[in-house]
Amino acid sequence: MNLRIFDHVVDGFGFIYGIRGNKKSNRPRCILLYVPTNRPSSRSLNNQWYVKITDETGFTFLKENFPDLVFRNKVTEEEYVSVKKDNIVRVFHPVVSLETLIIGRKHPELRAFCAKLNEAGVAQKDIGIIGSTLIGFDLKRFHDYDLVVFGKEYVSVVQKMLRNFESLDTREVSKLAVEVGLKNNPIGYDFIQRVVRRRQRSAINFQRKEFAIKFAMTPHKEKILPMLAPDKEICLEGRVIDDEDSCIPPYSYKVVCDQKVFQVATYSFAFINSSYKNEPVRIFGTKRVGANLVTLDKPYHYIFSTEDL
Repeated sequence: MNLRIFDHVVDGFGFIYGIRGNKKSNRPRCILLYVPTNRPSSRSLNNQWYVKITDETGFTFLKENFPDLVFRNKVTEEEYVSVKKDNIVRVFHPVVSLETLIIGRKHPELRAFCAKLNEAGVAQKDIGIIGSTLIGFDLKRFHDYDLVVFGKEYVSVVQKMLRNFESLDTREVSKLAVEVGLKNNPIGYDFIQRVVRRRQRSAINFQRKEFAIKFAMTPHKEKILPMLAPDKEICLEGRVIDDEDSCIPPYSYKVVCDQKVFQVATYSFAFINSSYKNEPVRIFGTKRVGANLVTLDKPYHYIFSTEDL
């Protein structure tokens, strides 16, 4: 089974996941996205209601109720959601699905926005749709289009293009930060609100619809973090010297601290663009044995800018 990052997959329980890494493994790294429910919900598919799950809520839900769906790496000692390929019953491919959608007449804003990306130099074969639109949910209230652009070479091109559009209203961003899954985050409300504000810089309004763009490497260039045992949890304060990979999974920063250069990396989308080059930062994570690598692999780990504290 050929999978790529940001593919959505369904298992025998009807749970819907997003692929996040280790796609060649029999147990790819995932996040739980949607769970079937008997209660009325804003999302439905084939007469089945679904509820959207935040990352940490999904992990906790599976660990407590379906522990076989949480994988523990014996080397890194990380725990993450993982579904065996043998248990996958359906795969949603972002690029193929987007091509089908823009041919039809149901999503004129989506077709028009893709045309803007094409004009900026992004090939259509490198654009995909993810989230509710990819699954094809019937929605009581449409929220936004989530797109993924494959190719590091497109990051600066797309970010430049987005500056020409209206960004999300700051009040809307504040609403996102008080969602239950974020408000109860172990990091704390004040910090998670800052993270959400940074993350939402990739979201804009276009033709009265909200669009958000994520990035990923093309399949043959996808990166994985080295498999290293944990050394200790560490708190660092330093300055970002390289943020080139801060919006491509695994999300990564190079930070200088006490004249040492550390790579700070995570598979959690929470920390996309949380800091920028030359900004002072505070970090709490797991230092790995034999390398200046710090991973953010626990719900209370973080990297954030202290620029305006």
